[in-house]
Amino acid sequence: MSVFEKSAWIWKKDENDQDCYCEFYGEFDYLGGDCVCNISCDGDYTLYINGNFFASNQYPDFEHHKIYDQLDLTITLNKGKNKFAVLVWHFGNCTQRTAVYRAGFIFEVVANGNVLLSSGEKTLVRKSKAYESGRKRSVTPQLGFGFKYDATRQDDWVNGNASDFELACIVDKPRAFFKRENKKLILLPEKQVKILSSDGVKTVIDLGEETVGLVSLRLVSSCEQLINVAYGERLVDGHVPRIILKTRDFSFDYVATKGRNEYINYMFRFGCRYLEVESEQPVEIEYVGIIPQVYPTKEKKGKLKDAYDQKIYDLCVRTLKLCMMERYVDCPWREQCLYTFDARNQMLFGYHVYQDKNAEYARSNLTLIGQDRRDDGLLSICFPCTKDMTITSFSLQYILAVKEYVEYTGDISIFSEVGDKLKSLIDTFVAVMQDGLVNKFKDKKHWNFYDWSPFLEGTIGTCDDEPIPDIAMNSLFVMAINAYEYLCDKAGKEFEFKGLAEKVRKKAEEKFFVKKDKLFSTACKENDYTELGNALAILAGIKCDGHENDIAQAIVSDKLHKCSLSNKIAKFTALLTIDKEKYKDIILKEIRSDFKVMFDGGATSLWETLRAENSVLESMCHAWSAVPVYIFNLLGMVEYE
Repeated sequence: MSVFEKSAWIWKKDENDQDCYCEFYGEFDYLGGDCVCNISCDGDYTLYINGNFFASNQYPDFEHHKIYDQLDLTITLNKGKNKFAVLVWHFGNCTQRTAVYRAGFIFEVVANGNVLLSSGEKTLVRKSKAYESGRKRSVTPQLGFGFKYDATRQDDWVNGNASDFELACIVDKPRAFFKRENKKLILLPEKQVKILSSDGVKTVIDLGEETVGLVSLRLVSSCEQLINVAYGERLVDGHVPRIILKTRDFSFDYVATKGRNEYINYMFRFGCRYLEVESEQPVEIEYVGIIPQVYPTKEKKGKLKDAYDQKIYDLCVRTLKLCMMERYVDCPWREQCLYTFDARNQMLFGYHVYQDKNAEYARSNLTLIGQDRRDDGLLSICFPCTKDMTITSFSLQYILAVKEYVEYTGDISIFSEVGDKLKSLIDTFVAVMQDGLVNKFKDKKHWNFYDWSPFLEGTIGTCDDEPIPDIAMNSLFVMAINAYEYLCDKAGKEFEFKGLAEKVRKKAEEKFFVKKDKLFSTACKENDYTELGNALAILAGIKCDGHENDIAQAIVSDKLHKCSLSNKIAKFTALLTIDKEKYKDIILKEIRSDFKVMFDGGATSLWETLRAENSVLESMCHAWSAVPVYIFNLLGMVEYE
């Protein structure tokens, strides 16, 4: 029997609004044997068995490639009647981490090949009473909606003790189902907290370090009242900055009932260090904090001789783990998005950190990205996403990421799943070539971004970028062609772009290498020499009349516009390619200097850039900055147990 053969997509009749919470209930008899629940939804879910929390969190996916969880219920079931209750949160909004599709929920409970319970017209459903549907208050444009929970309206619906259920209706949605490829996240014990200040109605709480997981609260209220809980990575004047840039609201609302309150949200993930509880009347707080939620990994114990380098390495590894949800996320605090370049870094660093190279997890991210579909042939800005926006260079980074995955894991089978996508991406860039070079894309939906650095940031949401070639795009294009050729060779497939890389290299040398300055120009403009542009040119093998050492000296002499933390992997790798012995100590000195800035700033995870401490919107937990893990391994400095 195929999955969901006897199940239907269902939802509440006449409901398809954004930010909608629906509750589903059913009962089934269990006589013994192995029992699983296959479950999927549009949005997110929380499953309760016999009134107790059992599992949550839908794998982010696309409508045409729908992922389902298979959950082993056996150990939690009673012989006889069992209660099955699911809360489903339908987002319905277009962000960089969610795609817009019709609301829907599908499930089946199967034991010994027999379907004990399945979704259909007899399934009971109602709109949630406690969660406010239609609130539509965003945390950030990338992260999407926050939430409000009203404890005064909660009842015992998870045990079927509610009288206002109705029969679900069947909804029309595609039925292309695929089993989740990686593991479910696990919950750790509640994070210990410290109260920094309290005046009875405002309480500031410190988790001690950047933490990612689920909010948990236990408190006693003398009356029914509204409580707001703000969260963040930093304090400003002793408080958590809740409203940032007027439109970003880092908080949730909780309506307390009189007496004792206990609450956990299993669907909204928090990335923060600080929480601030603000109530209308004084409350007695027993606990307000985070239950850490982590992806189960098998970490290798890496040891370095120098204690300071060990401290750097450990902070990198910690940040890598904080930025793993169902898929890689750029930052847990404000976005929780899967960006191709961010993920490429995270995969590459993880190959060194984990016993199994974290191959299963990396592969699932690559295949998820490969399911993206856009009319212009490029990859979307994030995944899954139906937002009409793309970072153009990240499509090339994807090809490099697939190549590195195969290099480190030996798993060429992935090529059968994403090979066609890789070729179509190269075809897309070939289509915008003029005079032998790839031009930047000119359109509001195309963001020609490479780095948070002068001349490389591009413009987002406008048509200001000139449709001209630049050194970064063409270097990445050459590297992507070479990566695709490597993959074709490994897979025994024909390589369709013979000679193209060399032609682009030759044209790029003619266009961008400035002989008088012995440097590569970014886009042939005055003083547009960048570390990243020159590093990428070296890595792409673009000739420079034998002036590689002059370029290296310019990079280490601070003569060029600097690259940010995430792209130092290109800078350092280029320097090591030119002269490993000459530049390794200079690289290590720079790494230690960068991390001193973060350590002096009290970092408990890696920052997005070195200016993050002074920017209320930059992330203070960003795994794309874990470059030292790669460099330390490249230099043979890490010994693993």
